[in-house]
Amino acid sequence: MIIRLNFLGILKYIPNIFLLLISLVGASFAADLQNANEITKDEWLEKINGAVPGPICKGFMEDASIAKRLEERKLSYQACVDLIPAVSDKCQKKYYDQLPAMINQESAEKWGRVLGECIGSDFAANYLYPPNSTKVTSEEH
Repeated sequence: MIIRLNFLGILKYIPNIFLLLISLVGASFAADLQNANEITKDEWLEKINGAVPGPICKGFMEDASIAKRLEERKLSYQACVDLIPAVSDKCQKKYYDQLPAMINQESAEKWGRVLGECIGSDFAANYLYPPNSTKVTSEEH
């Protein structure tokens, strides 16, 4: 049987990456909550930029299906880390006006999920399965 890997196929593996992103954002936010109940959205977004590239790419590399596609696209861990900030910025701009001015634990969880999904989907669409790439096929035994 021939399996065609496609953009939708990769998305089923990305939810764990979103959970990782949310936990990172939550941990970063918890440290800030020692002194305050809320932080501004700009402070929170800055923390996301610093926290997510390494863990997201590490998660990609540890997932066999995603790692295989990264290898096929000749994207190393470092290339992934270098690409994620631009993807994150794009997603942050997309949702910036919808984010509350002040972020608390509840809104950090909600918007961390939204941004994580955006980052994972955009990365997959533009780097794992860009429109000009050919589909990968393999035989399943």
